[in-house]
Amino acid sequence: ATTVPSDARITAVRNDAEWFAANVDRVMNDWQRLIAQAGEGGVVLWGGGSKAVALLTALTPGHAVRCVVDINAIKQGTYLPVCGYEVVAPARLGDVNPALVIVMNPVYREEVESDLAGLGLSPRVIALP
Repeated sequence: ATTVPSDARITAVRNDAEWFAANVDRVMNDWQRLIAQAGEGGVVLWGGGSKAVALLTALTPGHAVRCVVDINAIKQGTYLPVCGYEVVAPARLGDVNPALVIVMNPVYREEVESDLAGLGLSPRVIALP
């Protein structure tokens, strides 16, 4: 059976699309600036999935992003498709000492902060919405 979306749902999707069109350049510029201004130690992304690939491909941050961290041992030692950033284990962050960690999934922000503290690191931590 075919389901027809409600007028309210259609309006909500239209509003979201209009917001995106009006704000995408500003939001992307904000992320680019945040990464570029991270300082010595650079940036690490925590989470080596499709969200990281999409962000890194859209921003092309260059050498400011040092690596991507993932707790999945199968991903460690590999490289993200398209953008080519190395995926490392959390324990490798001691060598990197990042200034900024961007958590791909906000649900894990507190866990990541705890893991970083356990490694003796205290970078700024932010999460993608």
